[in-house]
Amino acid sequence: MEGATAGSSQQADYESALNVRLASLLRQEGLQVIRTEQHQPGSARRRLDIELKVGGIIVAIEAEIDNRRGALRDANKRLQEHAQDEAVVHEAVAVSYPEGLRVDVFDEETVLEWAVLPSEQFHSGRPSDLASAVRLMPEQRGDPEAVARILDDALTQACEELSTNQMQELAESLDLPVSQTVKGKSKDTTAPTAKRGLLTVMAAAMFHSRLDDHLRAMRPLVDARSGQPYQGGWPPGKLAVCISQDEPVGALHDAWQKILAVDYRPIFEAACRALMAPSRNEGWTSAVRRVATAALSAAAAPSAGSHDLIGRIFHRLLDSARYDGSFYTSTAAAVLLAGLAIRDRDLPEDLSNFRVIDPACGTGTLLMAAAERIRELRSPANRESDAQTLIQDVIWGLDVNLTACHMAATTLGLMSPSTTFKNMNIHLMPLETIDRTGTAGSGGAQSIEARVGSLELLAGLGAEGDDGQRRLAVGWSAGRQVDTETEIEADPNSNDLVIMNPPYTRDSLRHDQFGRAEKRLLKKREKQLLFGTAARGESGSTAFCVLAEHLAKLDTGTVASVLPLSAAGDPSGKEVRKLLAEWFHIEWVIASHDPDRHCFSENTSISEMLVVARRHAESDPSQRPATKFVCLRQNSPLSTDALALSVALQDGSLDESIGSVSEWPAAQMADGKWRPLGLQSNVLVEATEAISRSKTFPSILLSSIASVGPAGRRIRDVFTKHEVSDSLGWRALWHNDTKHIRSLEAKSDVYIHAKPGEREDRLAKSYWAQRSRLFYCEKARLNTSRIFAVRTPDRTLGSHWIPVQINRSEEGDSLEKAICLFLNSTLGVVCAVAVAAPNILSRVNFSLDATGSIPVPDLTDEQAAKLADVFDVYASEELLPLAEAAEDSVREALDNAVGRILGVPVEEMSRIRFELSREPSVQK
Repeated sequence: MEGATAGSSQQADYESALNVRLASLLRQEGLQVIRTEQHQPGSARRRLDIELKVGGIIVAIEAEIDNRRGALRDANKRLQEHAQDEAVVHEAVAVSYPEGLRVDVFDEETVLEWAVLPSEQFHSGRPSDLASAVRLMPEQRGDPEAVARILDDALTQACEELSTNQMQELAESLDLPVSQTVKGKSKDTTAPTAKRGLLTVMAAAMFHSRLDDHLRAMRPLVDARSGQPYQGGWPPGKLAVCISQDEPVGALHDAWQKILAVDYRPIFEAACRALMAPSRNEGWTSAVRRVATAALSAAAAPSAGSHDLIGRIFHRLLDSARYDGSFYTSTAAAVLLAGLAIRDRDLPEDLSNFRVIDPACGTGTLLMAAAERIRELRSPANRESDAQTLIQDVIWGLDVNLTACHMAATTLGLMSPSTTFKNMNIHLMPLETIDRTGTAGSGGAQSIEARVGSLELLAGLGAEGDDGQRRLAVGWSAGRQVDTETEIEADPNSNDLVIMNPPYTRDSLRHDQFGRAEKRLLKKREKQLLFGTAARGESGSTAFCVLAEHLAKLDTGTVASVLPLSAAGDPSGKEVRKLLAEWFHIEWVIASHDPDRHCFSENTSISEMLVVARRHAESDPSQRPATKFVCLRQNSPLSTDALALSVALQDGSLDESIGSVSEWPAAQMADGKWRPLGLQSNVLVEATEAISRSKTFPSILLSSIASVGPAGRRIRDVFTKHEVSDSLGWRALWHNDTKHIRSLEAKSDVYIHAKPGEREDRLAKSYWAQRSRLFYCEKARLNTSRIFAVRTPDRTLGSHWIPVQINRSEEGDSLEKAICLFLNSTLGVVCAVAVAAPNILSRVNFSLDATGSIPVPDLTDEQAAKLADVFDVYASEELLPLAEAAEDSVREALDNAVGRILGVPVEEMSRIRFELSREPSVQK
């Protein structure tokens, strides 16, 4: 027993020595180490291994040697003690030292494992990576969504205390519209606009609260407002004191004017205008007191440090998001994107020579993540001075929304409230039409100018470059710094990093907040700016990809973006993919297959991807390194997990439970063909590639043997369904869901009548003349769909079914049946998903281009006849949903027949069918 006790004591002494060394390394990274507990033999109670103070919270680190379970047990115990008021510990980290680690070799390069509770997922990295994770912990505390709801409620209640006139005065002070045109109809937006105005006051109050502890030491010698020596009183009143005054409006205005003498103009100038604009009465006083009190409470909440708290509030108020594609990036995604995009070797010694720009910055989440990433890579001793350099020289943000610009300024200011700044480069790039009729130069003629936000930077063609290509020049004449009318200038291709989550929404919704005439002018201006580029005018994401290429430095620039997942495979986006691959090495493409979090933005359901692209010295795109495609099985909402993920990806140590990495040849990227991100399994991706390259059997594109659409694709525009016939007796296949379509063969299920009208009658006759027997689904829910292609006995029309008319008519019914059979086999389904454009992973859309690009077997007459015979046998048999494909005897029989006739082994068909049934998009 004495030997065992001595051994345990030696182990404890050894762990204690490692803890002291780890604490020292964390202190070198700029963390405040309160204490490191030395082992005390015979102590009745084991103390914390390492105790840190970070952002006002106490973090306990509990460490064990090669013992994850033991470290987790001890860390959880610290949190339990806090819950029982037995210890002051807010958060805990479990650390596992590598077995055999000696103190004398424990240095900055030693790789540790850790888990940030409550997550028990361990990550690996160096002490600097652990320090970065610990610094992110304060912003993960609490529930930012709950706080955002409370603040939103406070804004709503405050607006209810205002008169219509006061709300209009508030909106006018910030140049916010009080009406909106939606689908040609005017909509009163006075109340939501007033809420946005009050949000400016609320954000300033939150920042005021964060400044409270620093104001006394910030007395200015020179008044930033006038440039003269400062003569006023000091310090400004604290937020709580201002709120308690009988006249909180005046007290806040006085305090904010004093703060403006230091500077902080982008935050407080608009707030001061908003405070003084409405008519002063009890309603306005009560409204201001309400939002300021809510701001004070929110600033004290655990989640006050969350980068996206302000973004959450703002996007609750932004009712135009569905029109302009304004989706705000989650903090975790921002941390991951910035972590992969910004490397230590990218940063110059003089940080002021580095430039980061977000041309659609919103509330600044991506800019904040980039700034924090840069600070993490720099010396801990320079964190405060770096904050000032970042705000004044490095970070540039542009947006079409003035309120978003103010929120971005506030977000960046919160990075270091004690740091004063004078030149914050957040700029308004309006999306608007301006009537210049009668102004100088117009001669009194009607002159309406349209401006389309950051895309105005594409105006004009530059001189021919050394490569013989004419490049678009970037002009900044439309950019105005927030709260100034000063125009700014910048050179094209001058940014080290373009980081963005560009606006994207479908063309039928874009700019619908404007009237028809204004909308037409805006789209005309976009067309002018994008003429001759790879962008599609109806796609905001492709337009901003073109913009990003022209903003990034030609030799060392990087583009990091959140894009819709459909952009990886949509045939109509091929030119932009080729553009990116031509001018950059596409280094990372990341998609989430986590059924609970398939997005990287917070207020959208559209599946997205993260793309990091860098300029490369190799001029031939096909000779550059392969692109790494990442399919995440777990897409954690925690920033600490996102930071660890970026480290694991760069180190090549990604745990299989979190995701998988596959490489895709540069030659394919250069040709615009990216890895199919709708598929997680590399087995399925390899199978589709083998088929498309005729390695499995001779293959051709469906469009090479058939006419795909458009007749009948939109028959609901000109037909209505009925149970009884009209004089023509036309019928159609109207339904496209699992309730009605479960087998290879389907019959028309409704009568159709042409809608009244000359145009409708003409289209109806045109559609009917192009009816077909073979149809492909326009949309499919992978988690419920059974059938992707159907054949009808008679030629008819289909609603939400794309008509496919086989061109080789001499082969009669056989080829139609054979192709229908293949398209519903597992191989056919996988090939289709590979070329689809998934707006949501489990809901894929098939455009005409995508449908035509599905690879199908190049069948001989004999093969077509054999497959047609199989079709006849199973035409009316019901198939199960794809999630049950592995147990579906009918699908197995179809697959076996297809495999036998095309020469694919049964074992291979079975493996592919099993992999398909396990796809996350199929399972949920």
